[in-house]
Amino acid sequence: MRPPLRAAILAACLVATCAHVASAQWSTSSIVNTPVCVTGTSASTMYGTPPVVPDGAGGFFVVWQDNRTGTQQTAATHFSASGVPAPGWPANGVLVAPYDAEQHYPSIAPDGAGGIFATWLDMRFGGTAEVMVQRMTGDGAVAPGWPASGMRVSLDGYNEYELSIAPDGLTGAYVCWTRIFAIDDYDVYLQHVGAGGALWTTAAPVDARGGVQCWAALVPDGTTGVFVAYYDEASTPHRTCAKHYPITGGAYQWAIDDLFPTHPNNDFQSLAAAVTGGMIVATYDAGGNGDTWASMVRSNGSLAWGVGHAIATTAADERPSGMIPDGEGGVFLAVDSPSQDVLHHLDANGSEPPGWPASVGPAFQARLLPDGTGGLYMVGNESAGDVLGWRVTAGGALAPGWSFVGKAVGTAYGLQDAAGGVSDGGTGAIAVFSDARTNVWQVYAQNIDRFAQLGDEPAATLSTVRDIPGDQGGWVKLTWFPSRLDDGVGSMTDYWIFREVPPSGLRAARRAGAAFLAQDDAEAIARAIAAGRRVLVTDAQGYAWEYVGSQPAHAGTAYSAVVATARDSMPGSNPLTRFMIETRGATAGTFWDSAPDSGYSVDNLVPMPPSPFTGNYAGGTTALQWGANHESDLAGYRLYRGSSTAFTPSPA
Repeated sequence: MRPPLRAAILAACLVATCAHVASAQWSTSSIVNTPVCVTGTSASTMYGTPPVVPDGAGGFFVVWQDNRTGTQQTAATHFSASGVPAPGWPANGVLVAPYDAEQHYPSIAPDGAGGIFATWLDMRFGGTAEVMVQRMTGDGAVAPGWPASGMRVSLDGYNEYELSIAPDGLTGAYVCWTRIFAIDDYDVYLQHVGAGGALWTTAAPVDARGGVQCWAALVPDGTTGVFVAYYDEASTPHRTCAKHYPITGGAYQWAIDDLFPTHPNNDFQSLAAAVTGGMIVATYDAGGNGDTWASMVRSNGSLAWGVGHAIATTAADERPSGMIPDGEGGVFLAVDSPSQDVLHHLDANGSEPPGWPASVGPAFQARLLPDGTGGLYMVGNESAGDVLGWRVTAGGALAPGWSFVGKAVGTAYGLQDAAGGVSDGGTGAIAVFSDARTNVWQVYAQNIDRFAQLGDEPAATLSTVRDIPGDQGGWVKLTWFPSRLDDGVGSMTDYWIFREVPPSGLRAARRAGAAFLAQDDAEAIARAIAAGRRVLVTDAQGYAWEYVGSQPAHAGTAYSAVVATARDSMPGSNPLTRFMIETRGATAGTFWDSAPDSGYSVDNLVPMPPSPFTGNYAGGTTALQWGANHESDLAGYRLYRGSSTAFTPSPA
């Protein structure tokens, strides 16, 4: 309703319900990218994939091998979700344990308290490569109680290599490495590092039976223990083994001597991923053409899939290259073949759901990342040395905006080496890679959104929601700034305008037969609009929005539209209505939502005075008559009397 006989004109109020925060530090170009460490021609970062972990807030930690001092050192940095160093971290990061000795092959794990553990091989101990660890806080300082030059973990004077590290589910970590006793005697060892640096009394010999055991993969067990999967070449035939260690003492709880007993030629580093109730291990069977097999190990040490499942057994050589949990008890697994990569989705039973596997263009050293919607990203290198990306939906199809040949992510002059990456905490991903564009190895990063756009999402910016002055209320004017895709060359088509539907309106819309459609189903929405139906969609946060109009993109500098509010002004308040502008991409199914903004409408026009207004006094009685008002917001009439023509009407 509108307030009756209102004499005062109320000012419109604009309330921003969700501020749009731009993160303009992210590059939008695959030949520019966002620099992580560019210390100049005298600093050489590592060749290879920089180890990277998410920070839990949309950013990442990364470590690399750095030569800024003239001696290879381990460096690290923390980047925020906006593509800049997090508070406390300088440009180009910090050396985690400065020392005048070579440091090589760093790795990283989150510490469960907002910081990281970094581990590396260090040459300061008489020429042998020893395992070192450092703990860093989230703001770039060495953790309290930890030595500035790091802490030694391996204590035996032998050369170590093949480092891996995993969190312990609390605020410590497990570190695993291969110890070289002799040219034909390699053993796998494990150590636990507490939050304050406490170690097990001695490192646990995961496998020291003689011969060669190596290529260990660490997998947290979902509590505070860890699974270790590794390769055993000492036995004939070669095999993939596994053990489970609790956090106390260093003694294993169970061991499996052969995960694939009927496939005797396991001859490659296994991949392992934690799943509900255990882990899944994928390995390469070098017999025949070279095949990929997978097995699930339960938490109690039993094999859920028996002798394992054949995943890729065609005539081509097929090697597992990347694996991550799917969040539902299974895994996504990438398998390299000569002409393409094949992405498999294995459920908890080892079966593939309908729509899988999915094929994408060939990539070297593929890394898989969750996409936040039940699918995955893959980043890797193509033959020319560039970094490419792909996204596959939960149903096994390439996501809208992506292609078989991949999206260019890092394509600057020179070589870009294998990319690592993390989820951005939402539906996008961040690739981190070594780059030799200046003929010196440096580190760059690039974010990618769900529809293959680099940089910030190209959404429009809804700037104002203002009342229309001089009307009966019920309408506001929206003004927005264009998407960066609104370039006049066909990168987008139009802007769709949505109004939030309150819960009461949602129920009424259902009863009235409104069309409830998927936000990405542009064709269905267009058909419903053409048929004159109300169209409602639900966003990723679960809010319902009604389509209320559109405007074609024409490379304008600003746009506006007059739109009805969901509710009008009330006698005691002016209820807010939220709006959102959706940028529709030229590729079907691609869209980007603005941050919502809200405002309310005001009935600026009071009803006209009744006319004519006449009275007739006779016999002590006054008869009053007036012409009827026809305003739609008229609530009624009130009569006042006074002792003179100058009286002031009031309830008294």
